[in-house]
Amino acid sequence: MGLEIIEATVDPGNEKSIRLLAALGFCRAEELVDNLVYFYLRRERFAGASEG
Repeated sequence: MGLEIIEATVDPGNEKSIRLLAALGFCRAEELVDNLVYFYLRRERFAGASEG
């Protein structure tokens, strides 16, 4: 049993965190929920990064 997805939520005004998550390979969800920006990183992306 391992992680399949890592999720992150960010205040839409926090541009530095948004840029950091994008640089780390997180994908941005299309919709705002509870006035937060949602990001996710799928297993294939973070598992591949640790092998390299």
